[in-house]
Amino acid sequence: PASPDIYLSVYRGIYLGGDTSSLQPSWVSANITSGHGPLGAVYPPNGASVNGVKEGDTPSWFYFLPNGLSDPAYPDWGSWGGRFEHIQNGLWRDTEDTINGTTSGRATVWRWREAFQNDFQARMDWHTQPYAGANHNPVAVINGTHMRTVPPGISVTLDASGSTDPDGNDVSYEWFVYPEAGTYTGSVTIANASSQTASLVTPSVTTPETIHIILEVTDNGSPALTSYQRLVITVDPDALTDPVGQPPDAVDDGPYMIIRAGDTLIGAPGVLGNDSDPEDNTLLITEYTQPTNGTVTLNVDGSFVYSHNGSSASTDSFTYTITDGNLNYDTATVNLMVAPDLVFTPALINLEVETGTATSTSFAVISEDGSTATIDLTNSGEPWLTIPATVTSGDVNSLTVDATTLAIGTYNATVTASASGYGSDELHIMVTVVDTLPESADVSVVKSAPLERNYNDTLAYNLRVSNAGPGAATNVTVIDTLPGNVTFLSAAPTAAGCIHTNGIVTCSVGTMAAGTFIDVRIEVQINLQDESYTLETTNNAPFAVDNL
Repeated sequence: PASPDIYLSVYRGIYLGGDTSSLQPSWVSANITSGHGPLGAVYPPNGASVNGVKEGDTPSWFYFLPNGLSDPAYPDWGSWGGRFEHIQNGLWRDTEDTINGTTSGRATVWRWREAFQNDFQARMDWHTQPYAGANHNPVAVINGTHMRTVPPGISVTLDASGSTDPDGNDVSYEWFVYPEAGTYTGSVTIANASSQTASLVTPSVTTPETIHIILEVTDNGSPALTSYQRLVITVDPDALTDPVGQPPDAVDDGPYMIIRAGDTLIGAPGVLGNDSDPEDNTLLITEYTQPTNGTVTLNVDGSFVYSHNGSSASTDSFTYTITDGNLNYDTATVNLMVAPDLVFTPALINLEVETGTATSTSFAVISEDGSTATIDLTNSGEPWLTIPATVTSGDVNSLTVDATTLAIGTYNATVTASASGYGSDELHIMVTVVDTLPESADVSVVKSAPLERNYNDTLAYNLRVSNAGPGAATNVTVIDTLPGNVTFLSAAPTAAGCIHTNGIVTCSVGTMAAGTFIDVRIEVQINLQDESYTLETTNNAPFAVDNL
């Protein structure tokens, strides 16, 4: 060939140009000829007239190596064996690549030199070392089809998840555009190019253009070995009117109402229910993140199980990514809201009932957020227990235990409170049926307060709980509902076990001997401006005679 063609010759890239450190006699001696078996020992000791080894015929054999880069059907794509352009019929000729500002036919080979020299070094060890004593090439994976037609201006996800290393070595990722292999001559930026998952936005074009994306996966073994995969993207402006190649549409979800205690199960199609694909491809979930205030297990069919971590957080969220199976992806956010809890007060009722009689006691159900809700009550199935079918949160209610047909013994029941948009709660009831009750107690509650008070005043009032006997009173609980125009400040003494929840003060007095009393002092602040306020006497206590 003429002189210019000689200096364009691809084969010369095996020993000329680029970084030649792996061509020097010192490198060859350390990594090939010395201590690497009988084949290494007969490797040529010098490179004749060049600076380093000279193997002009070697690139011709590189196409036989299944490294994921070369395809003998496409010499113009470029690989370890160089890159060629088609002239006519079966005739191909050397062509050029530009690397770091250097344009050369040799660059189509020497750009890969570090990788193929390390590969050669590893192969010398394969025939002298057991499998565990040598390094082997990683397996590079690009998820989705490797040939894809897409419209301009869309985001294409580059996903290498599933890439592995047979020796268990760590691997690094590098995505890059091989511009000379494609037809598009503009610039294409790959986001997160050194990560397992990267992305790019397809450029604006007026005619179909191809872009070659190379995935390079390198392990950290000795020597470091590299494998490849190639993605060929055809950017076609006509794809805008054709659904083929368009990404799926992942739409944000929720808020789903979840409970604070236990697991919340959302069935299929779950988060996929509002997602779509222009081609009606089956959508699958490829990955998802974990929420901040709990954990989630998200299934490919869109169903998920969420477990809250029990903190005070009332909202949460996580993201998920879907694919249409054709290298197209989209991501959406799932919003979660913790349902306010319903709370029984008291949480446990312990009654003694004389056989052949019935008795009633009081309870309330409070909503955690202070809202008014209609609550459904469910009996666990005991015919001796009568409860209201529904109650209003914050109201004081009554349940009845009928022991007329019960034998002497202990009985248990559970009442469940539930309402749409709320977390449920349970009231546990233990009934002991006895032959004869001990002497009954006569418990009363008297409320006393100062006279009229004005806006922003502090109003203190007293609840005196008395047991006139003759028997002791047990499980005495006083429930006082505050009007909406006051703010709770305090309740004392603490021995009464008083708690305040959303306008209801519950005091667990416990056992009172005959002839004793206890005073509960409650302080509130009046909120209505320019109005006077007189406290009305309300009192409701189980076993209280004047239970108004």
